[in-house]
Amino acid sequence: MKNFMVPLLLLLFSLTAGASTGSIMGSSVNPVTGEELYACNAKIRSLASSAEQICLNLGTGESCDPTRVGPTDGPCQCYSKEMIGNQIVATRSDGAAQAIHSTSQWKQFVDDGNLFNGKLNSLEVQLGSEILGAEYGFTYCYKGPFATSGNDQSLGSYGLDFTLQGSAYAVALDSVEIKYACDLRYRGQNGSPRQPNSSPNYGDLYSDFVRTETIYKRVDERSPKEIGYQKIKMLLNQAAHEVPRFCVVEVRFKERSGKDLKRDALATTSFNGSLAIKKQGSM
Repeated sequence: MKNFMVPLLLLLFSLTAGASTGSIMGSSVNPVTGEELYACNAKIRSLASSAEQICLNLGTGESCDPTRVGPTDGPCQCYSKEMIGNQIVATRSDGAAQAIHSTSQWKQFVDDGNLFNGKLNSLEVQLGSEILGAEYGFTYCYKGPFATSGNDQSLGSYGLDFTLQGSAYAVALDSVEIKYACDLRYRGQNGSPRQPNSSPNYGDLYSDFVRTETIYKRVDERSPKEIGYQKIKMLLNQAAHEVPRFCVVEVRFKERSGKDLKRDALATTSFNGSLAIKKQGSM
């Protein structure tokens, strides 16, 4: 965990590997303002473009037939061919490891109504399916500043800076989006400044302020095969007194899909980026 004595919270991430493996690590805390930014969730799913399936015993990993499962056998789960090999592995704050495997429905580590309790030390994406079609997202949780006595130094405009640069993987990539939602002071049901024991109101979180930005979108075969350096700046609040109490930021990657789109296991993948939240005018 990194401590910053200035009003800046910064996380770095990278996606690098021949088999499209990535990692998201770390958290940031500002002990002066009470702010905190950390990875709190991840999710994955895969689009099925063919009817071909592979069935695996979830206990042993061996192939199985769902019509011949005995009372002592482990559960037999069938996957479309596009989904085999796609998973996300997380290390929780207590050091325990957990994996989620891609299906046609979203699989995630933490329920949407419990995100801020889902602090994760690291996340690793493993995309090993033969055919493209994966869609996955990383979620970051931000706890806003406490109010200060007298002239409240927490008042002001807060901004999110996101950077991304990548190569080669964009051949398979369809889009990259960033989305955030914030529960703001003096809006919604719980509008008072955040306290150390405050909990987010998820109804306010998704109604006070929501914004989505497309970072990359493939149009056709003439689209760039690399994502050049991109820097997105987004305001978290529009009025100085509506200071962010809690925010959720999700970065979502979506691959192209289709039965003829094979994954290139030898392709070099390289993504680097950063996510920072700071009060405007601070260094």
